[in-house]
Amino acid sequence: MADDADAPRPTRAHGVAVVVPGGLGATFKDLLDGGADGAVLAGSSHGGEAGVDFVLLPDGPRVTEMALGTGGPPVIAVMALLTCCASDELPALGEALEHSDRWDGALAIWRRCGGKTEAPRAFRATALREDGLERPPKTNEIARAAGAGVWRRWGWRVSMTAWDIEVIAVWTGSFALCGLPLTAGWVASKEPLRFWPAEYAAGERGGTELRPSVCCGLLHAAAISPDQIVIDPMAGGGALPAAAVRLGGCRYALAGDVRRECAHQCKARRDGRGGRDGRAAAGASRMEVARWDVRRLPLRAGCIDAVIMDFPWGNRHKASHALLAEAVGECGRVLRAGGTLLILLPRSEAARLARLDTGLAPLRTMPLVVGGFPRLGALTVSELLVRVWPALIPTQSVAKRTVRHGLVCVASRPKAPLNWRERVAVGERVVVRPLGAQRVVSVEDAAALGAVPVLWESDTWLCGVHSVPI
Repeated sequence: MADDADAPRPTRAHGVAVVVPGGLGATFKDLLDGGADGAVLAGSSHGGEAGVDFVLLPDGPRVTEMALGTGGPPVIAVMALLTCCASDELPALGEALEHSDRWDGALAIWRRCGGKTEAPRAFRATALREDGLERPPKTNEIARAAGAGVWRRWGWRVSMTAWDIEVIAVWTGSFALCGLPLTAGWVASKEPLRFWPAEYAAGERGGTELRPSVCCGLLHAAAISPDQIVIDPMAGGGALPAAAVRLGGCRYALAGDVRRECAHQCKARRDGRGGRDGRAAAGASRMEVARWDVRRLPLRAGCIDAVIMDFPWGNRHKASHALLAEAVGECGRVLRAGGTLLILLPRSEAARLARLDTGLAPLRTMPLVVGGFPRLGALTVSELLVRVWPALIPTQSVAKRTVRHGLVCVASRPKAPLNWRERVAVGERVVVRPLGAQRVVSVEDAAALGAVPVLWESDTWLCGVHSVPI
């Protein structure tokens, strides 16, 4: 973590803070064309909820595209910047918010991105903090200090359930940053949905999957170009090779894994069977899937431009040290002269790799935090309705009655009866039918509806709630 004196601070030109995975701030600054006007604030290097970087940018049309998910690279979230101050004392945070001269600009961005016309009348403040600090303030204390500053400035009513606008405070060891969330579907609440929109490995059996923003940042760091042939020899669910053709625009991507179920998942992702909407992934014709052993790849030497690999780690899928050495050696064999091997490893394994004689010249090491925010577990139908429609469906009781009256269905099986206790996997689309509206009876009817996104950070909406026009 940089010292306070060395950490960059926002200037008057910075209107938004784009939240990206920790360690990839400089990469996303280039992706977002930040140039001389952009700056990067590094969050927690210890991981945890604040394990992210903030790319500070001027306001512009691209901000709206990123906030609405209609353009730009996948990012974790977008915030209209309110203040960034030293994380010394909690009262100073409230004072900085109360006297900030960024409010008018931030509220204008918030209205534009959210299509708001009326002034907010109720608000709530939420917070998260860096792990590993000595005697840190509690998150509810940080939120209380931020909320006090907002209330003194505007006098808005405080409501944790029926708010019009939300202020988020991020507390790290070197700075405290506050902003207005702009990302579509932003929901900050208690477990299991926590603070930030998150990805989820829908359909993967007990595994995990790299978030799209991490894939995008890694591909940019590897300088993947449209004329390259790319392979992922330990593809798992296929997140990296799919992103290589979709985001990196490579000529051809080959995904492979030794496990049969992983090969099936890669094919499902390529063909659109991995998502709930049944659409093939962009660039699917340029992605092929194979089943192989990474130690004996069925490829001739020097035929691949780039190898991208998320090496199995963690308690469930951790691979052996010997496999790492053999895999890197085999990847070096199939790489052409001047090719690139990008491998994502835990830091302990990265240190071990540096001591191996692989015959490859290391270019650089990038410390990353790939799991900066808690993952989203599947919600019940009633929990999902309360979180998405707090003004219309304020309580679990109202949500249960809505489901029992037959006003809710899943878009992929609209005729199937739904129980309020049923878990809705991320990637599903739920249809809410107002009283008096015509019943949705087909998948085509559901697909024709306008979406209200629940989660963000992908090339497609991971989960959406649709309403039928009356």
